[in-house]
Amino acid sequence: MKTFKISTIIIAVIAIFSSCKKENITKQRDVKDFTSTNMKMNYYGKILEYTIKYSPSTNQVKVEGKDAGQFNEITKKYKNPVALYTSENEITFYNTTDEYYAYVFRNMINKTNARVGNDQTSNSVHNQQTVTTTLFEHINYSSLLRTSSFDNWNLGTYFSQSFTVYQKCGNDNTDNWCPTNYTVSTKGVKETWISDRDNDKYSSFKVIDQSSLIDDGGYSFPNESFNQYNFMQIVFFQDANYGGKAIGWNKPINSAIKIEVSDLRTKKINAFGNTWNDRISSFYQFFSI
Repeated sequence: MKTFKISTIIIAVIAIFSSCKKENITKQRDVKDFTSTNMKMNYYGKILEYTIKYSPSTNQVKVEGKDAGQFNEITKKYKNPVALYTSENEITFYNTTDEYYAYVFRNMINKTNARVGNDQTSNSVHNQQTVTTTLFEHINYSSLLRTSSFDNWNLGTYFSQSFTVYQKCGNDNTDNWCPTNYTVSTKGVKETWISDRDNDKYSSFKVIDQSSLIDDGGYSFPNESFNQYNFMQIVFFQDANYGGKAIGWNKPINSAIKIEVSDLRTKKINAFGNTWNDRISSFYQFFSI
């Protein structure tokens, strides 16, 4: 009798487990809000093609396509990579942030950050350029959290940010990068920790630059131009102190070109195949050549 009861309990547990498993499988099959995004990754000259399928209702992510296996292997291997968006559906992948720095600053070593551009206007009317970044708490640019602006009228007053230039540590066939004796100084903003108020809240952003003619009103115009720079870099990091995975954008200094990202979460998913647990804990933006 006791053996019969034990057998009955075992059968019941198996039945419940099977039922739950079947229910989960059914739920997965019933997901109807998967969106598909075809992506390309430039991985050191090799172009990998993959498709990200994402369900907002279940937070499920699937990576498919001919290079899905290699994409998964690369994105899981490195702890501090940078995925730099070069278009809506294309990224350039760097194994480490040090390698990203080395690439971005390759043309800025031994060059000053205060080269003066020529003002092509009259004595009293000048061309004022302004680059503005706005960060929002929610997707689709809802609930403004932060604004930062740079203009050539006040270019000399902005803080300079210093970066150490790195290089490969010998020819040991590793991904280790070592600091050099070179540093690059450029105008920008760095946030090692976004703080409790804004931490993990950035969900969308815009970067635009505008150009307008202004009268100096008799005051001395600094006669500086953003022509000394080619790009505004903005990079978001998973962890504080610029740690973890990162995604970035490389905006040309051109009023006709703007960056508008309505949903940072989907950009993280498309670049890495996961959501980072929705964390953005530090970021920086700076001018580069």
